[in-house]
This record gives sequence, C-alpha cells and structure tokens, in this order.
Amino acid sequence: MLHCVLTGFRTKNDDEYHKGNTPLERLPIDMIKAVPIDYMHAVCLGTMKRMLKFWVRGKQSVRIPNEKIYDADKELISLRQYFPSEFVRLPRSLNDIEYWKANEFRTFLL
Repeated sequence: MLHCVLTGFRTKNDDEYHKGNTPLERLPIDMIKAVPIDYMHAVCLGTMKRMLKFWVRGKQSVRIPNEKIYDADKELISLRQYFPSEFVRLPRSLNDIEYWKANEFRTFLL
C-alpha cells in the first residue's frame, strides 16, 4: 500500500494536488514517512480554516446563523483591547476570514 502511495506521489497521479516538480522527489527517501506534517499548514491553515469557512460561508443547512456570526464578530473585536503588544495580529471579523493568516486561525482555535 505504501509503495502505491509513494509511487503515486512521484508519478503525480493526483492532478489537483501536484502543482509542479520539486527537487525533493530526487531524494532516496520515503516522502510519506520522512517529511513531517507541520502544525501551521495542517491545523491552522488546513483544518481550522476549512471548518470556519464551512461554518461561515458554507451551505445554508450547516452555516452559523448571521446573528450568531455578528455576535461572534462583536466579541472578537472587543477582545482586541486585551491582547498584549507582543501579539502580531489582533482579532478580526469572521467576514474577513479569506484574509486571515495562520496566526489568526491559531488564536481563534486556542
């Protein structure tokens, strides 16, 4: 099974996943096991971003009601005054979710 996945990675079987060539393909390593999953891309920009966009912009049947989003936005904005100056980004509205950085998704998650 792993050989199939590894071969599929090197032969670029998934057109939606592969954007081009990488020099890492030439390394004699198992790409699946040797490359660690990083928190920022997997959790913050992956899972958290996908879930929030699903809840805020998704189909009507799963979307958070607009009045609840408005309440959450007010709460996020009100929290700004409590953030220390060492924090790079202050909380923003859920309406700006397309422009959020990984740090903002992490802060929202935590």
